[in-house]
Amino acid sequence: MPSPRGRRTRTTLTLALTVPLAASLAFAACGPKAPRKAQPVAGATPAASPAPTELLWAADARAMLRIGLGAGRPAWGTPGMKPGERVAWFVTVEPPSTSMRRVIVARDAKEPARWHVARLPQAAMLDVALSADGSRAESIAWSTSGATPVVVSSSAGLASLWTPPLMFTDSSFSAAGGTFGGNEVVRVPAGVFRARHGILKRDGADWHLYVARGVPGGLVKVERFPEGSSAPSLVLELDGFTRLREPRPR
Repeated sequence: MPSPRGRRTRTTLTLALTVPLAASLAFAACGPKAPRKAQPVAGATPAASPAPTELLWAADARAMLRIGLGAGRPAWGTPGMKPGERVAWFVTVEPPSTSMRRVIVARDAKEPARWHVARLPQAAMLDVALSADGSRAESIAWSTSGATPVVVSSSAGLASLWTPPLMFTDSSFSAAGGTFGGNEVVRVPAGVFRARHGILKRDGADWHLYVARGVPGGLVKVERFPEGSSAPSLVLELDGFTRLREPRPR
């Protein structure tokens, strides 16, 4: 089994996202010319703004957040990624997707609250600022090659995109109906790992989670089996990672 300490895999994509600026839209109201000395109208109230429409990229962003940062899906026994660490996932979904086969996640080394998520082969990137406990997103920036980056910072917009992961300890995992399958040898593109296997029923599906020590974030494999199906509808396999060296105790 390969040692994950200090390991750098073939993941070569550099995630250097800068915080993009959202393009502002100016609306000009057309009407009759105002008098030279305009007077305020008593009792006037501002007109309500039209309800915003859903962004075209919202579905893609939710999928990337779900896969890359575990948004809305179970996570058990996963030690947090340290600032400067990075993992890459090989993604298999049913029906097959041509837009997302590999997802790369990095935690910013200088700003630990910021996370960078990249998608391949159809390049798209997310720059996400999360609260300390990961319960809410404070800003989400979306960018694709050649397109103007877009930043979402409104509470309503962020809440529609980000769903906190379902974090479990051993005890809460069992209390929620989860079962442990013991330790298993798991083969993924990043190598061979001895991982602890946990199974949890959630939202009409069986989630199989494989956790190994020494891997940033802990997870080496995730499978989602819809109820009554023997074929997974989602498989995440660790494709590579960069882990920081632990300081030697004095």
